[in-house]
Amino acid sequence: MKRRGLCLILIIVALVLICVCGIFYYHQNSENVTKSAINKELTDFEKDIINGSYDISIESHYDEIKASDNAENFEGEWKSIETQGSHEGELTISNQTQEGFQFSGVFYNVSDSNTNTGDADGFAYFINEHTAICKNNDDVEGFEGIEGYAVFYLHEDTLYIRTTGTVGLMGGGVVMDGKYSQAAY
Repeated sequence: MKRRGLCLILIIVALVLICVCGIFYYHQNSENVTKSAINKELTDFEKDIINGSYDISIESHYDEIKASDNAENFEGEWKSIETQGSHEGELTISNQTQEGFQFSGVFYNVSDSNTNTGDADGFAYFINEHTAICKNNDDVEGFEGIEGYAVFYLHEDTLYIRTTGTVGLMGGGVVMDGKYSQAAY
């Protein structure tokens, strides 16, 4: 009788351990599957934005502008958290609608001998719920006549900006490009 009771207890303990290990294994793998699925859903264009590719073709996406009823919330104060060499920036995004949002920023290129600054104020239009785009000649105040595009991509609470050409009043190596966070303030 005592032997049966002991065997029964050992069987129950083994079953509990198997269940706990199974739950832990499922939890670990479901997180990896979810992360993997999110990464697979990214388009090549979005991956290029995140990876900072300068071979990116932004202008070809300008024709994709469309209203977005369920766009991510881009509004807020953003500060660069990853500098490209000596590039930094601060950006305010406001007045978000289904069409897009207003943006205003100051950007820097710091060297040993001086600091160059630039600014950009304009309106970026949504091309999907995570991405907005602007064209320098049409959507940005200031220095018209110079071709340039900027794309704003929001992914996991990080704002990525990539440009081609000149956007806003820039010069001296100043660009908007980079990785921005609201938590940096």
